[in-house]
Amino acid sequence: MDISRWLEQNVGARLLMLHDKVYIASDGRIGHTIPGGPSNLILHTVGAKTGQKRDNTLSYARDGDDYLVVASKGGDPKAPGWYHNLNANPNVEINVGPKRFSVTAKPVTPDDPTMRGCGRSSTTCGATRTGTSGTRSGPHDRSR
Repeated sequence: MDISRWLEQNVGARLLMLHDKVYIASDGRIGHTIPGGPSNLILHTVGAKTGQKRDNTLSYARDGDDYLVVASKGGDPKAPGWYHNLNANPNVEINVGPKRFSVTAKPVTPDDPTMRGCGRSSTTCGATRTGTSGTRSGPHDRSR
């Protein structure tokens, strides 16, 4: 194993887990951005099977008033649990920094104009658009 892979697995993953805990515990006041990294939001869902409240820190992109997140599980062909929760109940809340508001998830498909410029591969994952004007979520092809 080369040093960069070791650092990613043993240091990077732990730092991201710490970031998630701090960002969620501070209700978005600390951790909206990671120096040198993308901006993050907190997605507040309810478990589709358990009914328990779930919070997930996700990187996002903006498209007008909407927030676009990708349901990728590190290249795993199975979508993450929060994506399943969104499909079961698309009316959720997000934190962008300390600001918390309600949104509705809607599918983003490969032919959506938002997806132009995205690479195509045989690996499918989900994308979710969340915003004050409405949101989209659904499968799209993801480049590696």
